[in-house]
Amino acid sequence: MTQTHRKGMHAEEIKAALKMRFGSLAAFAVKLGRNEGAVSRAINTPGYSRPVEAEIAPDVREKIAGTWVSRSGSQLDALAKHPPEMQRKIIEMVIRYPEITKIADAVSEVTKAPKPVPATPLEKFLTGWRKMDTRGRLGVMRNISCDIAQSWDQIWLSMSEEDRDLVIQVIAPELPGGLSREAA
Repeated sequence: MTQTHRKGMHAEEIKAALKMRFGSLAAFAVKLGRNEGAVSRAINTPGYSRPVEAEIAPDVREKIAGTWVSRSGSQLDALAKHPPEMQRKIIEMVIRYPEITKIADAVSEVTKAPKPVPATPLEKFLTGWRKMDTRGRLGVMRNISCDIAQSWDQIWLSMSEEDRDLVIQVIAPELPGGLSREAA
């Protein structure tokens, strides 16, 4: 027997809305990485995660009743990890922006956490260089093309002043006749 959610849609209304949006409950279940039976049970069993609900502030529980957050155990867990004031901000973000589909995305927006900047090829090379022992560094230098002067000139001209300084600081001391750290 299906139940009516405390402050939300009837389970069959939820299923109908999902079918309209995704074509079928099975298609929605595939999108979630679950089977259709698990999705149907979650919809038909309001409050299936009572321990997690206890960790969520009462006013926040009222706001999420009938939303996708209230029916996702993993998202409820993610929300419950935050203090009540943060939970309120997260849910305001989820309600205001329907394109947010994960609590983690809302947390990023609320905290304005910057996305990590990918490492440049030079940074990747220098990270590897720093991890190499002397034998590894000598092997790299032996395998460099004999056209290094021409290639290096093109590379050097395309580098920023900051990257040039970094190359000088890290690589120059290792090259034959290079500057020694002690002399500097």
